[in-house]
Amino acid sequence: VHEKGIFELWLAGRNRGIQAHVREELRGRIPSSYVLVEEAKGEDAIVLYTPAQPPDFTDVTLLTAQLCTLMQTMLQDLQPLLS
Repeated sequence: VHEKGIFELWLAGRNRGIQAHVREELRGRIPSSYVLVEEAKGEDAIVLYTPAQPPDFTDVTLLTAQLCTLMQTMLQDLQPLLS
């Protein structure tokens, strides 16, 4: 959870070489709902997705299901773009 009270979903990596490779494979190819995160010191994210709806913490089971669905969609969108 972000200080703004939102979730961010990341495709991330700890290995800088792999990050750079994946970033270049995705450059100019990711759907507009995602943000390609440029390399920066201390930054592990490669792709960022911020859900449009703020999280509703009153039903944790529903929130968990929604986040799992969003992550699955993100992976389905990005996986075909990686060779």
